[in-house]
Amino acid sequence: MLNEVMIANKNYASVVVEDRKKLDLVALKVIRYDCPPFLLPIHLVSIDNEIQLRYEILGGIRLAYMTLQMGKNELNKLLNQLLLPYVDCADWFLDFHNIYLDRNYIMIDQNDFKVKYVYMPYGYRIQTEEAVLKFFCDLVASVHLHDDEAYIATLFRCLIGEDASITAFADLVRENLKKEESASVQMSKQTPIMTPVSVPAQEKREPQSTEPDVSKEFGKVDLTDSISAGLFGENEKASNKKAAKKEKQPNFFGRLLGGEKKSKKGSFDPSELNNKDNTGSVKMPEAVDNLGSLEKLIEPQQNFALDIDKTEISEEEEALSGVLRLRLERAQVDNIPNMINLDLNKGYAVIGRYDKTGKLSADFNFDMSLTYIGRRHARFELSGEDVYIIDLESKNHTFLNNEELLPNRRYLLHKDDRIMITQKYGIVYQVC
Repeated sequence: MLNEVMIANKNYASVVVEDRKKLDLVALKVIRYDCPPFLLPIHLVSIDNEIQLRYEILGGIRLAYMTLQMGKNELNKLLNQLLLPYVDCADWFLDFHNIYLDRNYIMIDQNDFKVKYVYMPYGYRIQTEEAVLKFFCDLVASVHLHDDEAYIATLFRCLIGEDASITAFADLVRENLKKEESASVQMSKQTPIMTPVSVPAQEKREPQSTEPDVSKEFGKVDLTDSISAGLFGENEKASNKKAAKKEKQPNFFGRLLGGEKKSKKGSFDPSELNNKDNTGSVKMPEAVDNLGSLEKLIEPQQNFALDIDKTEISEEEEALSGVLRLRLERAQVDNIPNMINLDLNKGYAVIGRYDKTGKLSADFNFDMSLTYIGRRHARFELSGEDVYIIDLESKNHTFLNNEELLPNRRYLLHKDDRIMITQKYGIVYQVC
Protein backbone atom coordinates (compact mmCIF):
# COMPACT_ATOMS: atom_id res chain seq x y z
CA MET A 1 0.00 0.00 0.00
CA LEU A 2 2.86 2.37 0.83
CA ASN A 3 5.70 3.09 -1.58
CA GLU A 4 9.05 4.53 -0.55
CA VAL A 5 10.33 7.62 -2.34
CA MET A 6 13.37 9.82 -1.85
CA ILE A 7 12.83 13.57 -2.07
CA ALA A 8 15.40 16.25 -1.21
CA ASN A 9 17.64 13.60 0.34
CA LYS A 10 14.86 12.43 2.69
CA ASN A 11 13.11 9.10 2.79
CA TYR A 12 9.30 9.09 2.65
CA ALA A 13 6.53 6.52 2.63
CA SER A 14 3.93 7.70 0.11
CA VAL A 15 0.38 6.69 -0.77
CA VAL A 16 -1.93 8.12 -3.45
CA VAL A 17 -5.43 9.21 -2.42
CA GLU A 18 -7.80 7.91 -5.06
CA ASP A 19 -10.94 9.61 -3.75
CA ARG A 20 -10.79 12.90 -1.85
CA LYS A 21 -14.22 12.31 -0.38
CA LYS A 22 -12.86 9.40 1.68
CA LEU A 23 -10.43 11.58 3.63
CA ASP A 24 -11.13 12.31 7.29
CA LEU A 25 -10.58 16.08 7.54
CA VAL A 26 -10.64 16.09 11.35
CA ALA A 27 -7.87 13.48 11.49
CA LEU A 28 -5.85 15.42 8.93
CA LYS A 29 -6.02 18.61 11.00
CA VAL A 30 -5.06 16.76 14.18
CA ILE A 31 -2.02 15.13 12.59
CA ARG A 32 -0.94 18.22 10.64
CA TYR A 33 -1.17 20.79 13.43
CA ASP A 34 -1.05 18.86 16.73
CA CYS A 35 0.75 15.67 15.64
CA PRO A 36 0.43 13.19 18.52
CA PRO A 37 3.86 11.95 19.67
CA PHE A 38 3.09 8.37 18.61
CA LEU A 39 2.45 9.26 14.94
CA LEU A 40 4.76 10.09 12.06
CA PRO A 41 4.13 13.59 10.67
CA ILE A 42 2.04 13.73 7.51
CA HIS A 43 2.38 15.91 4.41
CA LEU A 44 -0.30 16.43 1.76
CA VAL A 45 1.01 17.21 -1.70
CA SER A 46 -0.98 17.82 -4.87
CA ILE A 47 0.75 16.93 -8.15
CA ASP A 48 -1.24 17.02 -11.40
CA ASN A 49 -4.53 17.09 -9.45
CA GLU A 50 -3.44 13.95 -7.59
CA ILE A 51 -3.26 14.05 -3.80
CA GLN A 52 -0.48 12.17 -2.08
CA LEU A 53 0.06 11.47 1.61
CA ARG A 54 3.73 11.43 2.61
CA TYR A 55 5.22 10.24 5.88
CA GLU A 56 8.86 10.98 6.62
CA ILE A 57 10.57 7.85 7.95
CA LEU A 58 12.38 9.02 11.09
CA GLY A 59 12.42 8.70 14.86
CA GLY A 60 14.27 5.41 15.32
CA ILE A 61 14.70 2.12 13.48
CA ARG A 62 12.01 0.05 11.84
CA LEU A 63 10.42 -2.63 13.98
CA ALA A 64 11.29 -5.10 11.21
CA TYR A 65 15.01 -4.39 11.80
CA MET A 66 14.86 -4.57 15.59
CA THR A 67 16.23 -7.56 17.47
CA LEU A 68 13.51 -9.51 19.26
CA GLN A 69 15.82 -11.37 21.63
CA MET A 70 15.17 -9.71 24.96
CA GLY A 71 14.10 -10.14 28.56
CA LYS A 72 10.60 -10.01 30.03
CA ASN A 73 11.00 -6.44 31.26
CA GLU A 74 12.17 -5.20 27.84
CA LEU A 75 9.28 -6.98 26.12
CA ASN A 76 6.74 -5.36 28.45
CA LYS A 77 8.25 -1.92 27.82
CA LEU A 78 8.10 -2.46 24.05
CA LEU A 79 4.52 -3.76 24.10
CA ASN A 80 3.41 -0.96 26.41
CA GLN A 81 4.71 1.68 23.99
CA LEU A 82 3.14 -0.12 21.02
CA LEU A 83 -0.21 -0.27 22.80
CA LEU A 84 -0.29 3.33 24.03
CA PRO A 85 -1.85 4.68 20.80
CA TYR A 86 -4.64 2.13 21.08
CA VAL A 87 -5.50 3.60 24.47
CA ASP A 88 -4.89 7.28 23.66
CA CYS A 89 -6.27 7.56 20.11
CA ALA A 90 -9.74 8.51 21.35
CA ASP A 91 -8.29 11.50 23.22
CA TRP A 92 -7.02 12.82 19.88
CA PHE A 93 -10.32 12.16 18.01
CA LEU A 94 -8.59 9.36 16.09
CA ASP A 95 -9.62 5.76 15.43
CA PHE A 96 -7.01 3.12 16.28
CA HIS A 97 -8.38 0.91 13.47
CA ASN A 98 -6.70 3.34 11.03
CA ILE A 99 -3.17 2.80 12.38
CA TYR A 100 -1.14 1.17 9.62
CA LEU A 101 0.31 -2.06 10.96
CA ASP A 102 3.40 -2.96 9.00
CA ARG A 103 6.71 -3.61 10.79
CA ASN A 104 8.59 -1.80 8.02
CA TYR A 105 6.76 1.45 8.85
CA ILE A 106 6.66 1.28 12.65
CA MET A 107 9.60 3.26 14.04
CA ILE A 108 11.05 2.30 17.44
CA ASP A 109 13.51 4.35 19.48
CA GLN A 110 16.22 1.94 20.65
CA ASN A 111 16.76 3.73 23.98
CA ASP A 112 13.27 4.05 25.46
CA PHE A 113 11.13 2.04 22.97
CA LYS A 114 9.07 5.12 22.03
CA VAL A 115 6.95 4.28 18.98
CA LYS A 116 5.84 6.19 15.89
CA TYR A 117 3.07 4.83 13.66
CA VAL A 118 1.67 5.73 10.25
CA TYR A 119 -1.98 6.83 10.49
CA MET A 120 -4.30 6.58 7.48
CA PRO A 121 -6.71 9.57 7.68
CA TYR A 122 -9.68 7.91 6.00
CA GLY A 123 -13.35 8.11 6.93
CA TYR A 124 -13.60 4.33 7.19
CA ARG A 125 -11.68 1.69 9.12
CA ILE A 126 -8.79 0.18 7.19
CA GLN A 127 -8.65 -2.93 9.40
CA THR A 128 -10.72 -4.86 11.91
CA GLU A 129 -9.92 -5.45 15.56
CA GLU A 130 -9.23 -9.11 14.70
CA ALA A 131 -6.46 -7.94 12.35
CA VAL A 132 -4.95 -5.83 15.13
CA LEU A 133 -4.96 -8.79 17.53
CA LYS A 134 -3.36 -10.98 14.88
CA PHE A 135 -0.57 -8.43 14.39
CA PHE A 136 0.31 -8.47 18.10
CA CYS A 137 -0.04 -12.25 18.20
CA ASP A 138 2.48 -12.63 15.35
CA LEU A 139 4.80 -10.13 17.04
CA VAL A 140 4.75 -12.00 20.36
CA ALA A 141 5.34 -15.29 18.53
CA SER A 142 8.55 -13.93 17.00
CA VAL A 143 10.03 -12.82 20.36
CA HIS A 144 12.70 -14.95 22.07
CA LEU A 145 12.71 -14.43 25.84
CA HIS A 146 15.89 -15.47 27.61
CA ASP A 147 14.58 -15.24 31.20
CA ASP A 148 10.87 -16.26 31.28
CA GLU A 149 9.68 -18.30 28.30
CA ALA A 150 6.39 -19.17 30.04
CA TYR A 151 5.37 -15.49 29.86
CA ILE A 152 4.85 -15.84 26.10
CA ALA A 153 2.05 -18.36 26.75
CA THR A 154 0.44 -15.90 29.18
CA LEU A 155 0.36 -13.24 26.47
CA PHE A 156 -1.07 -15.68 23.94
CA ARG A 157 -3.96 -16.56 26.23
CA CYS A 158 -4.91 -12.88 26.33
CA LEU A 159 -4.67 -12.48 22.54
CA ILE A 160 -6.50 -15.62 21.44
CA GLY A 161 -10.09 -16.51 22.23
CA GLU A 162 -13.56 -15.07 22.24
CA ASP A 163 -12.82 -12.67 25.10
CA ALA A 164 -9.61 -11.32 23.53
CA SER A 165 -9.41 -7.55 23.17
CA ILE A 166 -6.78 -4.85 22.77
CA THR A 167 -7.88 -3.22 26.04
CA ALA A 168 -7.45 -6.43 28.05
CA PHE A 169 -4.06 -7.05 26.45
CA ALA A 170 -2.90 -3.52 27.30
CA ASP A 171 -4.10 -3.93 30.91
CA LEU A 172 -2.14 -7.18 31.25
CA VAL A 173 1.07 -5.59 30.01
CA ARG A 174 0.69 -2.56 32.28
CA GLU A 175 -0.03 -4.76 35.29
CA ASN A 176 3.14 -6.76 34.73
CA LEU A 177 5.15 -3.57 34.31
CA LYS A 178 3.89 -2.27 37.67
CA LYS A 179 4.77 -5.57 39.36
CA GLU A 180 8.31 -5.45 37.99
CA GLU A 181 8.75 -1.81 39.06
CA SER A 182 7.46 -2.48 42.58
CA ALA A 183 9.69 -5.56 42.86
CA SER A 184 12.75 -3.55 41.82
CA VAL A 185 11.90 -0.82 44.36
CA GLN A 186 11.47 -3.41 47.11
CA MET A 187 14.81 -5.00 46.24
CA SER A 188 16.52 -1.63 46.43
CA LYS A 189 15.02 -1.03 49.91
CA GLN A 190 16.21 -4.40 51.16
CA THR A 191 19.76 -3.78 50.02
CA PRO A 192 21.81 -2.99 53.16
CA ILE A 193 23.71 0.27 53.25
CA MET A 194 27.31 -0.12 54.33
CA THR A 195 28.39 2.49 56.90
CA PRO A 196 32.02 3.05 57.82
CA VAL A 197 33.05 1.73 61.29
CA SER A 198 35.86 3.34 63.22
CA VAL A 199 38.47 0.88 64.44
CA PRO A 200 40.59 1.84 67.48
CA ALA A 201 44.30 2.07 66.95
CA GLN A 202 46.32 -0.85 68.24
CA GLU A 203 49.84 -1.00 69.45
CA LYS A 204 52.41 -2.44 67.15
CA ARG A 205 53.40 -5.96 68.05
CA GLU A 206 55.99 -8.30 66.75
CA PRO A 207 54.54 -10.84 64.29
CA GLN A 208 54.10 -14.24 65.82
CA SER A 209 53.93 -17.53 64.01
CA THR A 210 50.43 -18.99 63.83
CA GLU A 211 51.58 -22.48 62.91
CA PRO A 212 51.16 -25.02 65.77
CA ASP A 213 54.25 -26.68 67.15
CA VAL A 214 53.52 -30.30 66.36
CA SER A 215 56.87 -31.51 67.68
CA LYS A 216 55.88 -30.68 71.27
CA GLU A 217 53.04 -33.23 71.26
CA PHE A 218 54.12 -35.88 68.76
CA GLY A 219 57.82 -35.39 68.50
CA LYS A 220 59.63 -34.70 65.31
CA VAL A 221 57.74 -36.13 62.35
CA ASP A 222 58.81 -35.88 58.71
CA LEU A 223 55.62 -34.81 56.88
CA THR A 224 57.25 -33.95 53.58
CA ASP A 225 56.80 -37.35 51.95
CA SER A 226 53.17 -37.81 53.08
CA ILE A 227 52.09 -34.32 51.97
CA SER A 228 53.78 -34.58 48.60
CA ALA A 229 52.29 -38.04 48.02
CA GLY A 230 48.78 -36.92 49.07
CA LEU A 231 48.67 -33.58 47.21
CA PHE A 232 51.15 -33.50 44.37
CA GLY A 233 50.55 -37.11 43.46
CA GLU A 234 46.81 -36.47 42.98
CA ASN A 235 47.51 -33.36 40.92
CA GLU A 236 49.82 -35.34 38.72
CA LYS A 237 47.13 -37.95 38.11
CA ALA A 238 44.52 -35.28 37.31
CA SER A 239 46.81 -33.58 34.81
CA ASN A 240 47.46 -36.94 33.14
CA LYS A 241 43.69 -37.50 32.78
CA LYS A 242 43.19 -34.04 31.20
CA ALA A 243 46.01 -34.68 28.77
CA ALA A 244 44.43 -38.00 27.79
CA LYS A 245 41.08 -36.29 27.11
CA LYS A 246 42.70 -33.66 24.93
CA GLU A 247 44.35 -36.35 22.84
CA LYS A 248 40.98 -38.05 22.25
CA GLN A 249 39.18 -34.84 21.12
CA PRO A 250 38.92 -34.41 17.33
CA ASN A 251 40.10 -31.35 15.51
CA PHE A 252 36.97 -29.15 15.64
CA PHE A 253 38.25 -26.53 13.23
CA GLY A 254 38.85 -29.21 10.61
CA ARG A 255 35.14 -29.87 10.46
CA LEU A 256 34.31 -26.18 9.96
CA LEU A 257 36.63 -25.63 7.02
CA GLY A 258 34.88 -26.26 3.71
CA GLY A 259 34.63 -25.11 0.14
CA GLU A 260 33.24 -21.71 -0.63
CA LYS A 261 29.82 -21.40 -2.19
CA LYS A 262 29.71 -20.26 -5.76
CA SER A 263 28.07 -16.91 -6.24
CA LYS A 264 25.00 -16.67 -8.40
CA LYS A 265 23.80 -13.86 -10.59
CA GLY A 266 21.11 -11.83 -8.90
CA SER A 267 18.09 -10.01 -10.20
CA PHE A 268 16.22 -7.02 -8.81
CA ASP A 269 12.68 -7.75 -7.63
CA PRO A 270 10.63 -4.56 -7.40
CA SER A 271 7.99 -6.40 -5.43
CA GLU A 272 10.29 -6.15 -2.41
CA LEU A 273 9.21 -2.52 -2.07
CA ASN A 274 5.54 -3.46 -1.79
CA ASN A 275 3.88 -4.09 1.51
CA LYS A 276 1.04 -6.29 2.61
CA ASP A 277 -2.37 -4.65 2.89
CA ASN A 278 -4.29 -6.40 5.65
CA THR A 279 -7.55 -4.59 4.99
CA GLY A 280 -10.56 -5.92 6.82
CA SER A 281 -14.21 -5.55 5.90
CA VAL A 282 -15.08 -1.89 5.59
CA LYS A 283 -18.24 0.12 5.44
CA MET A 284 -18.13 3.09 3.09
CA PRO A 285 -19.49 6.31 4.62
CA GLU A 286 -21.50 8.91 2.89
CA ALA A 287 -19.72 11.42 0.66
CA VAL A 288 -18.17 14.46 2.29
CA ASP A 289 -19.98 17.52 1.01
CA ASN A 290 -17.64 20.25 2.13
CA LEU A 291 -14.23 19.86 0.44
CA GLY A 292 -13.25 23.51 0.67
CA SER A 293 -11.36 23.02 3.93
CA LEU A 294 -9.37 20.18 2.36
CA GLU A 295 -7.64 22.53 -0.07
CA LYS A 296 -6.19 24.48 2.88
CA LEU A 297 -4.43 21.36 4.09
CA ILE A 298 -2.81 20.58 0.74
CA GLU A 299 0.68 21.91 0.20
CA PRO A 300 1.46 23.85 -3.00
CA GLN A 301 2.37 21.82 -6.06
CA GLN A 302 6.02 20.92 -6.04
CA ASN A 303 8.29 21.71 -8.97
CA PHE A 304 10.00 18.36 -8.80
CA ALA A 305 8.68 14.95 -9.72
CA LEU A 306 8.84 11.90 -7.48
CA ASP A 307 12.01 9.99 -8.17
CA ILE A 308 11.42 6.43 -7.03
CA ASP A 309 14.70 4.75 -6.30
CA LYS A 310 15.36 2.42 -9.23
CA THR A 311 18.49 0.35 -9.40
CA GLU A 312 19.63 -1.15 -12.67
CA ILE A 313 21.55 -4.38 -12.41
CA SER A 314 23.84 -5.59 -15.17
CA GLU A 315 24.38 -9.27 -15.94
CA GLU A 316 27.99 -9.10 -14.81
CA GLU A 317 27.08 -8.09 -11.25
CA GLU A 318 27.12 -11.04 -8.87
CA ALA A 319 24.94 -11.60 -5.86
CA LEU A 320 26.22 -12.84 -2.54
CA SER A 321 24.58 -15.97 -1.23
CA GLY A 322 24.67 -17.66 2.16
CA VAL A 323 27.77 -15.99 3.63
CA LEU A 324 28.73 -12.37 3.03
CA ARG A 325 32.49 -11.84 3.17
CA LEU A 326 33.94 -8.42 4.00
CA ARG A 327 37.71 -7.91 3.69
CA LEU A 328 39.44 -5.09 5.58
CA GLU A 329 40.97 -2.50 3.28
CA ARG A 330 42.12 0.09 5.80
CA ALA A 331 41.55 1.29 9.36
CA GLN A 332 42.96 3.96 11.65
CA VAL A 333 42.56 1.89 14.82
CA ASP A 334 43.77 -1.47 16.06
CA ASN A 335 41.83 -4.58 17.07
CA ILE A 336 40.01 -4.69 13.75
CA PRO A 337 39.51 -8.13 12.11
CA ASN A 338 40.92 -8.56 8.62
CA MET A 339 37.90 -10.59 7.49
CA ILE A 340 34.24 -10.58 8.54
CA ASN A 341 32.01 -13.50 7.55
CA LEU A 342 28.30 -12.75 8.00
CA ASP A 343 25.91 -15.68 7.89
CA LEU A 344 22.78 -14.56 6.03
CA ASN A 345 20.97 -17.89 6.07
CA LYS A 346 18.41 -16.50 8.52
CA GLY A 347 17.74 -13.61 6.12
CA TYR A 348 19.82 -10.86 7.74
CA ALA A 349 22.83 -10.08 9.93
CA VAL A 350 23.61 -7.01 12.05
CA ILE A 351 27.04 -5.55 12.80
CA GLY A 352 27.74 -3.40 15.85
CA ARG A 353 29.91 -3.44 18.94
CA TYR A 354 29.93 -5.03 22.37
CA ASP A 355 27.98 -3.27 25.10
CA LYS A 356 29.98 -1.63 27.90
CA THR A 357 29.10 -4.63 30.05
CA GLY A 358 30.45 -7.02 27.41
CA LYS A 359 26.98 -8.05 26.25
CA LEU A 360 26.48 -9.11 22.64
CA SER A 361 24.47 -6.50 20.76
CA ALA A 362 24.66 -7.73 17.17
CA ASP A 363 25.57 -10.77 15.07
CA PHE A 364 29.10 -9.42 14.66
CA ASN A 365 30.51 -7.19 17.40
CA PHE A 366 33.51 -4.86 17.27
CA ASP A 367 35.51 -4.09 20.40
CA MET A 368 33.58 -2.15 23.08
CA SER A 369 36.25 0.59 23.06
CA LEU A 370 35.12 1.68 19.56
CA THR A 371 32.34 3.85 20.92
CA TYR A 372 31.76 5.67 17.62
CA ILE A 373 30.33 2.41 16.27
CA GLY A 374 26.73 1.87 17.33
CA ARG A 375 25.75 -1.22 19.29
CA ARG A 376 23.50 -2.08 16.33
CA HIS A 377 25.10 -0.03 13.60
CA ALA A 378 24.11 -1.52 10.24
CA ARG A 379 22.08 -4.41 8.91
CA PHE A 380 22.79 -6.66 5.92
CA GLU A 381 19.64 -8.14 4.44
CA LEU A 382 19.23 -11.02 1.99
CA SER A 383 16.35 -10.64 -0.46
CA GLY A 384 16.17 -13.39 -3.04
CA GLU A 385 19.73 -13.51 -4.29
CA ASP A 386 20.49 -9.84 -3.64
CA VAL A 387 22.13 -8.40 -0.54
CA TYR A 388 21.25 -4.95 0.83
CA ILE A 389 22.86 -2.76 3.49
CA ILE A 390 20.77 -0.62 5.86
CA ASP A 391 22.03 1.99 8.30
CA LEU A 392 20.17 1.51 11.60
CA GLU A 393 19.89 5.16 12.61
CA SER A 394 23.56 5.19 13.70
CA LYS A 395 24.82 8.46 15.16
CA ASN A 396 28.07 8.43 13.17
CA HIS A 397 26.59 7.05 9.93
CA THR A 398 27.56 4.39 7.42
CA PHE A 399 29.06 5.07 3.99
CA LEU A 400 28.83 3.04 0.79
CA ASN A 401 31.45 3.96 -1.83
CA ASN A 402 32.07 7.27 0.03
CA GLU A 403 28.35 8.12 -0.02
CA GLU A 404 26.52 8.56 3.28
CA LEU A 405 23.56 6.21 3.68
CA LEU A 406 20.17 7.52 4.70
CA PRO A 407 18.98 5.67 7.81
CA ASN A 408 16.42 2.88 7.49
CA ARG A 409 16.79 2.69 3.71
CA ARG A 410 18.00 -0.34 1.74
CA TYR A 411 20.98 -0.02 -0.61
CA LEU A 412 21.93 -2.82 -2.98
CA LEU A 413 25.44 -4.25 -2.58
CA HIS A 414 27.71 -5.36 -5.40
CA LYS A 415 31.04 -7.08 -5.46
CA ASP A 416 34.03 -4.79 -4.72
CA ASP A 417 31.79 -2.17 -3.05
CA ARG A 418 33.46 -0.38 -0.16
CA ILE A 419 31.70 0.07 3.17
CA MET A 420 33.00 2.61 5.69
CA ILE A 421 31.81 2.37 9.29
CA THR A 422 32.07 5.95 10.63
CA GLN A 423 34.61 8.49 9.39
CA LYS A 424 36.13 8.75 12.87
CA TYR A 425 37.95 5.42 12.66
CA GLY A 426 38.23 5.18 8.87
CA ILE A 427 37.27 1.48 8.92
CA VAL A 428 36.72 0.42 5.31
CA TYR A 429 35.72 -3.09 4.23
CA GLN A 430 35.49 -4.37 0.67
CA VAL A 431 32.70 -6.73 -0.40
CA CYS A 432 34.30 -9.96 -1.64
